Amino acid sequence: MLCSLQVYSSSASAAPTQLQTAVYKAQTDFLQKYKLKNTDIRQTMIYDLTNDGTSEIIILAWNARMGEDSRGYIGIYSKTGKLIAVQKYENYEFIPFQLHQLKNKTHKNCLALDNLPGGSGGSNMVILALRNNKLITLAQIDSSEGTRVIKDSDKDGNDEIYGYEWYLAEETRNVAHSVAIYDKYMYKWDSVNKKYLKYVYGQDGKRDDLRPHIGKLSLTEAVNLVNNASKKIYKTPSISFTSYKNNMQYLLTYNLIYEKYSESLVDTNSIYLPELEKNTSQLSFSSDGNKATLHGKIKYEDYDTGESGVMNTYIIFLKTKYGWKIDNTSYKI
Repeated sequence: MLCSLQVYSSSASAAPTQLQTAVYKAQTDFLQKYKLKNTDIRQTMIYDLTNDGTSEIIILAWNARMGEDSRGYIGIYSKTGKLIAVQKYENYEFIPFQLHQLKNKTHKNCLALDNLPGGSGGSNMVILALRNNKLITLAQIDSSEGTRVIKDSDKDGNDEIYGYEWYLAEETRNVAHSVAIYDKYMYKWDSVNKKYLKYVYGQDGKRDDLRPHIGKLSLTEAVNLVNNASKKIYKTPSISFTSYKNNMQYLLTYNLIYEKYSESLVDTNSIYLPELEKNTSQLSFSSDGNKATLHGKIKYEDYDTGESGVMNTYIIFLKTKYGWKIDNTSYKI
């Protein structure tokens, strides 16, 4: 249950309810005790955080100052107006912004507290529980780009926390922030080990920790990957970028895909990706084994000049969590 963010006034024309009177008393005490203004109160929540069957009055306040003068507080009051606990946030690196209700089977009713969102809109979160009249931190939740959702999706009595984070990897190193790739994450309560565990889901919807081991790329696999990608990419001369990305994202790295980022159509004929033969190709690896180079030779003939020769083609592969992908292509005559 949420109350109005407004501090209740004792001079209101209508007679206040018992709950309003209790909230007004708690808010007044909180403002005086920590030298805050009425407008510093950001949120007031009625919630049984002690798990004793009686709801408490929970007040979130911040003085709206940035830098070293920033001060934020959470106050927990009983309905009789007694201060049960207070949490201070005087480090401007975490500015308390919004409270959410959250449950797990171990600690029952808990709080999720958002940090003030940054310039990109993302914010991190802490999970809090009240124990022995003190707020304890159960988990630090990573920043989420976009809306974070709290829900018990599997109906096991534990709320999960869902958000989105940048897919930061070698295969996205050149992708601009404005078109960043986001992976979905989930924090789930582990009732055995009494902690939240984080799981990340890739663009294919699969959990990263359940993916099979990616082994060393063989020459046959490398040639097949190139030839499959070549057939697929040249199937349509022009295609929307969304379709191009969806069709090629498990064959090409996002670095290579976004080189052709376009709000209109992608000209697939402008992408150099020839078919190769195994018996004229060689495969080498970087020292860490995470990058491979396929060197292939292709015979060519210029019909205009009659010249012919051998063109050296170089295909760079990266090992990604999805498997090996093509990261770059070039040729030399």
